[in-house]
Amino acid sequence: MPFNSVAFPVASAHPFAMRVGLPLLMLVMSCGSTTASDAGHSGAGDAGHDGGSGGSGGGSSGTGGGSVFPDDGGRTWTLVATPTTPPPRYGATMAFDANRGKMVLFGGYGGPVLADTWEYDGVTWEQKTPSRSPPARRNAAMTWDAKDQVTLLCGGEITTTTTLSDCWTWDGTNWAQFPNSSSPPARSWAGLTWDDARARAVLFGGTNGALALDDTWEWDGASWSKDDAGTPPPARQPYSIAWDARRAVTVLYGGYQGGPVDGTWEFADGTWSAATIPSAPGQVFAGSLVYDGVSQAVLLVGGRGPSGALDGTWSYDGGAWSLVARLPSPRGWSAVAFDSVRQKVVLFGGSNGVSSTNLAETLEY
Repeated sequence: MPFNSVAFPVASAHPFAMRVGLPLLMLVMSCGSTTASDAGHSGAGDAGHDGGSGGSGGGSSGTGGGSVFPDDGGRTWTLVATPTTPPPRYGATMAFDANRGKMVLFGGYGGPVLADTWEYDGVTWEQKTPSRSPPARRNAAMTWDAKDQVTLLCGGEITTTTTLSDCWTWDGTNWAQFPNSSSPPARSWAGLTWDDARARAVLFGGTNGALALDDTWEWDGASWSKDDAGTPPPARQPYSIAWDARRAVTVLYGGYQGGPVDGTWEFADGTWSAATIPSAPGQVFAGSLVYDGVSQAVLLVGGRGPSGALDGTWSYDGGAWSLVARLPSPRGWSAVAFDSVRQKVVLFGGSNGVSSTNLAETLEY
């Protein structure tokens, strides 16, 4: 059953609203089956982790395991009951450690900004107790570094105006920090993914707390370098990007540029290009992009459109976007990654846009 509309005092508004000036009503509206097309998107235009008005098809989100769509073989999102679980949060970051077969989750916002490290093996969550750990943060960027076999964490924010530039690696036991001089400038809400074809991490955009960014950086295992080739997407807070392993390109969709935006962009061989797609999810920000090894396509999961939280799961095969499933309830700012051992997309947490409704659900697709 959809949540009813509830009036909250301004002090309880989601922190993102404080930064970008979103109307409070947008963040405390009913969290039922709101989708981007419910907001009036025609489906004809296409302008992401990490984005303006319009979007995914209509229909009820329901309260079960999600709707079945024939486009993706009848797969649905399933709620996993785990013996232990991280506390509720949004803006956490997560990546799959392919060497050890575990999800790695760090930080986020759950009332305070968090600095905890958790791992998920498909059965339960375990909180780790490293001797050294990154400071508390939310909206950081994370990916698996296949070259060095470590999880890479970069940036994030303590508050909406205090962004971070530090980068860390997690080896399953402890965190180690890069020298700050080698990291990209401070930012949060950036997109970060691993480019398998060129064996390097790719970081794009975000915000420094005052301005949206449009710079691209690459980590080759030894140093960061700024990539100035070609014309990048307009400055935005993408929240997530994803490596499409089948087509060997990095995919970005949507983001935030003074409002939610749409648009599909691809990054290959060091150059960005806009993709002309006949239909798309519409204007979406705070959605999570992830490569799904089962369907061999990039998925856009949840997010927010101009009218509220979204429950759609969209699939992109390089030629078109298609709606393939729905989440049990609308949400954005979730941590999402693909478990290549169990062949499952895993989602943790997120928020429907109200600070008192951060989630602690583990979902699998």
